[in-house]
Amino acid sequence: MKRIISVVLSIMMLATVIPFATVSSSAATANTPTKYETAAHEIDSKYSYNGTDLGANYTKEATTFKVWAPTATSVKVNFYATGSDKEKGAKDLGSKDLTLDEKTGVYSVKIDGDLVNTYYTYTVTAASIADSSKVTTKEIPDVYSVATGVNGKRSMVCDLSSTNPEGWDQDKHVLTDDIADASIWEIHVKDFSYSESSGVSAKNRGKYLAFTELGTTLNNLGSIPTCVDYLKELGISYVQINPMYDFGSVDEAGSDDQFNWGYDPMNYNVPEGSYSSNPYDGNVRINEMKQMIQALHKAGIGVIMDVVYNHMYNTDTSFQGTVPDYYYRKNADGTWSNGSGCGNDTASERAMYHNFMVQSVNYWATEYHIDGFRFDLMGLHDVKTMNAIRSTLDKISTKMPVYGEGWAMTTKNDLTDYDGETVQMASQGSTKNLDSRVGMFNDQFRDGVKGSYSSIGAKGYIQGNLVGSAKDVRYGVRANTAGASANWKAYSPAQCVNYVSCHDNNTLYDKLWGSVYGKTSDYRARNNNLIRINKFAETIGATSQGLHFFLAGEEMGRSKDGDENSYNSPATENMFDWNDVSKNADLVSYYKGMLDIRKAFSPFTTDDINLKNNYKFGETLTSSSNIVSYTVSNSTPGEWNKLAVVMNNDTKNSATVSLGFDNTLSSNTEWVVIADSDEAGLTPIKYIKGNEIEVPSQTAMVLVEKSTYEKANIKSNKSKVTVVNKDADTGKVLSKQVLYGTVGTKYEAKIDDSLKLQYDLLNVEGEQNGTFGSTDKTVTFNFVEYVPESLQKTLTGKEKFTVKDATLIQKYLSKTATFTDEQIKTADYNQDGVVNVADATLIQKKITHKDYGLVNTIRVRYISKATNKPVADDQVFNIVAGKTDTYSPEKLVGYKYANEYTLDGTKTTSEDSSVTIQHKFNSQLLLFYYDDDNYDVTLHVKHSGSATWTPTLWAWYNVGTKAYNIYDGWPGQNMTKGDNGWYTASFKVANGTDYSVIINNNGATQTQDYDGVSGSEKWIIINDDKVSDKGDFLSFYDTNPEL
Repeated sequence: MKRIISVVLSIMMLATVIPFATVSSSAATANTPTKYETAAHEIDSKYSYNGTDLGANYTKEATTFKVWAPTATSVKVNFYATGSDKEKGAKDLGSKDLTLDEKTGVYSVKIDGDLVNTYYTYTVTAASIADSSKVTTKEIPDVYSVATGVNGKRSMVCDLSSTNPEGWDQDKHVLTDDIADASIWEIHVKDFSYSESSGVSAKNRGKYLAFTELGTTLNNLGSIPTCVDYLKELGISYVQINPMYDFGSVDEAGSDDQFNWGYDPMNYNVPEGSYSSNPYDGNVRINEMKQMIQALHKAGIGVIMDVVYNHMYNTDTSFQGTVPDYYYRKNADGTWSNGSGCGNDTASERAMYHNFMVQSVNYWATEYHIDGFRFDLMGLHDVKTMNAIRSTLDKISTKMPVYGEGWAMTTKNDLTDYDGETVQMASQGSTKNLDSRVGMFNDQFRDGVKGSYSSIGAKGYIQGNLVGSAKDVRYGVRANTAGASANWKAYSPAQCVNYVSCHDNNTLYDKLWGSVYGKTSDYRARNNNLIRINKFAETIGATSQGLHFFLAGEEMGRSKDGDENSYNSPATENMFDWNDVSKNADLVSYYKGMLDIRKAFSPFTTDDINLKNNYKFGETLTSSSNIVSYTVSNSTPGEWNKLAVVMNNDTKNSATVSLGFDNTLSSNTEWVVIADSDEAGLTPIKYIKGNEIEVPSQTAMVLVEKSTYEKANIKSNKSKVTVVNKDADTGKVLSKQVLYGTVGTKYEAKIDDSLKLQYDLLNVEGEQNGTFGSTDKTVTFNFVEYVPESLQKTLTGKEKFTVKDATLIQKYLSKTATFTDEQIKTADYNQDGVVNVADATLIQKKITHKDYGLVNTIRVRYISKATNKPVADDQVFNIVAGKTDTYSPEKLVGYKYANEYTLDGTKTTSEDSSVTIQHKFNSQLLLFYYDDDNYDVTLHVKHSGSATWTPTLWAWYNVGTKAYNIYDGWPGQNMTKGDNGWYTASFKVANGTDYSVIINNNGATQTQDYDGVSGSEKWIIINDDKVSDKGDFLSFYDTNPEL
């Protein structure tokens, strides 16, 4: 024991003589090791432990507890009957001291008897590695916990073999032959099934067990498959599941409507309890997660785990309590390094956190049969650790995907690691030193295809932008393995993850709405043009090398109503609306088809970097042009030998694209088109002779050289249903959707809802709800144009309008003809109250089938009476002349409707709660007026001790499940300093609601969330001696405590 303390003291003495101690912390250079780095190196050189037996080692006969705590003076294990004191049967079962092995810094104790399902914690008294005078005593869970009670506060002794579901010993990893063959569907456990539309039983919605339910159908109607059955039909190879380890941002004992993405780790080796049927029993979450993985494996789908080793929920953790200041990076002044933006950064370059990460990943892969790993903010980890993880997983399989966010991060990492080698971070700039099978997300491709992530309005290649976007697409086509001007370089396709959407930022469909049409009131509405552009994006993604990744629901037009950061938005906002599978069935079908094409052509899915040479481009890589075109040669037996991809991003005009750049092609080469703007799959759409390809606007096409297509003779188990929406009078095809599905599965042919404004359904030809057969089918919806009542009567008395009707109006206006009162009423066709040239023009346009203004828009605006300014975003709705619609004022938090509205400039006072409008042949403006409905809050905050940092206030209130932030962005507003050390801030809160607050040090150390605060004035004391990140260190008073 004394030896350990003396080591800590010697570290401190060393820290006082190294150069950094002679300058201020702000002057310390990046090349100067901090005292924390120096101390960590000393610890690593003396006490790093390579054993794999830390934690609770269980047998029926005895359990051995081991804790690595080289700076501790005391460690004891505490036993409990339950995972919390609030449970029935809660009981303190006593404690035992652990004994130190001075050679390893490991404390241990062996307890005889069967301790299975006993809950435990450690009480550790330990000094900071960098300051022996800073000693803490903490009761904490086990760093190496494999099971915990509710909310992860107590660890549990677990017999892991008892948690295995039936048949677990037969469960095997599901992997693709090449890593780059991966098609990855990113999903959140709760999103997947929380909606009733999922067809999942009520008890399992939002839970692990939702994945185990087979035969689920849309709205439980028995027709369209959902959930895992849907995924099998879609054809993806992996699901990447957002954090499912134990995280701190959801109260496992709380209500089921809580939501968080979960990037807030607490216990890394324990499943999250809120997704289980019983978070109180530590065995249940383990068993149910294994059941989920087993069910996905049975469906032929691999499971990739989203892991977040770069930071933790806060710094009041088992890691910090066991070896203070070792596991986290700190700045020279003692503040926490915060490259993660989450308050702390872990130190993978130190021996024991390096070991922990490697062992943890291996544990998940072996105990839970996890098939791959996605590393959050991988740029905060060092290259050596990531390579060690790759090597460890290779012992299981060399085919397991490993990839992460390789952004270059600013963090206070140690200059050298535990071996004395220079630390290099695992970012895009380090790919040469990383194993070529450690992948990076390709943000250059993402932004090139759809526009910058930072603004919903920013456009990329698919929306018609030319500035840099075409080159970013071309680099991504070969997974950034070629091209001198690429932002970063991959050394194999397996090192590049190409994507256009993920859980961060807007969904692709919301992004398309915002960038093409501007922010909208109805992001969830189907828009045929955006569906087409969405298909364009998938053609680019599926025909590019590298891992093919997309956010779950991208293939069905998923929306979050424009929410670009939904990490803690309501579950109802984040959840899947499985009705989109039916509403946008042609988009889902397109993704199925493109995934089939991708699987059929090895150059798209290979790990072999040499196949980049099989590509020929029609343009230079850096060319800013509307056209991207290339051909690909392939010598894989049984596959197509030559394929071409041609793209045109012009928003208006088609383009003729020549494939003559490929000198291996003859001038009369014949092509089979297998993907265009409407459909994709393994079966022919049409045939083209010659190398001049006509490409419609905003379209990508995939073509296969005909002779090789026929020679390969790749069979498909799918067929098509073409849904045609047609004008019965003119025969014109108004729109078309192509459904693509496995023979024997069911389909629903949907009417194009966008036509309902202008047309009425006449009849249906074909089987609207049926089964995909061995031959293709067609379903035709015949429409007739809707005719407003004002246009149902002609001046001539004939059934249909003729030129004579317009001529009669013109004669009436020139006073060469007279009308009766009834004729004057009839001739006011646009219902504006007068007969004029506009009525004659309207008739002429209708006769010639031109747009005569039948469909317009109404803009609804919400106005404060006090300021005469908008208090919410406008809503814009399509309207149809002659039809009647009712509009109601929105319920706006902080405002109440003032019973006043203005329609097209005419103000009206009405006690009615809605306005009914019969629309005419013009756009309209409706204003609803509101009074304020808030109360004022003033908060006074003061430090209890000598701390001098200015408190920053973050505040919000909730109405239902929606949170309303007081300030525009984190960390909030700096409070104003007043008399006697008090800081003050004032804000408004909606009447009838409480509010929540966080006090933080300008975004650094912050309090926990304080919810349910009430009252218009509060005095708050910051207890400086209790400050810890996300800790409970505020005291609230209704009156000034100093008076």
